[in-house]
Amino acid sequence: MKKFIIIILIGFNLLLIHGQNVKFGFLVSPEIKYRTITKAPFPEFRNFENPGFGYSIGCFGLKTLTERKELEFGLHYTNKGYRTAFFGVFGDQIDPIQGVIGEPTEIIITDNYNFLCLPLKLNLLISEKSYFTIGCQAEILIDANSKVKEGNEKRKNKAENIKPFNSSVSLGYGKVFYFNQFDLRLEPSFNFNIVNLYKSSLISEHLFNIGLNTKWVLN
Repeated sequence: MKKFIIIILIGFNLLLIHGQNVKFGFLVSPEIKYRTITKAPFPEFRNFENPGFGYSIGCFGLKTLTERKELEFGLHYTNKGYRTAFFGVFGDQIDPIQGVIGEPTEIIITDNYNFLCLPLKLNLLISEKSYFTIGCQAEILIDANSKVKEGNEKRKNKAENIKPFNSSVSLGYGKVFYFNQFDLRLEPSFNFNIVNLYKSSLISEHLFNIGLNTKWVLN
């Protein structure tokens, strides 16, 4: 079913490209990435989690539907995930009372989930310089990994049991600034994955990003 939806979105995007009243542009979005969990085998680990820094980059098209409506489509590369930081104590000497004796070492784990996204949005124009946007996007998993920093040591582990396809919904509000060669759009946005990240039913996790879409629309 998810593959079928992705194929439909790809086909719909290609049809829009051949239509009239279409402008093209590109975007860069610095983002705060995090997750929600409703079920997990080790819920106490949430005490060590923090939001991380993510991003989105890509290209898009805008098709004018009416005087007050635009349809936005495109292709994005998006980094999602979260960050975990805690202190672990390691040592070779064992004291019968204190246990393992050693220096505390900070461990930072950054979980990254990189997706190729096909967004489809409806922009509702409030005025010539502002608009609301609502939409959805199909997401294809490109890479999933955990970057571990343990003291001065660094390593990268591949994440397992992740679904290859996902989907999300988005909301945003944008302001438009007009220039001779392009229009600049600044769009605070919220994106939430509606499909569980994991294949296993033991974990229920949904990723979300809060960002500032910076868009250049070519005239």
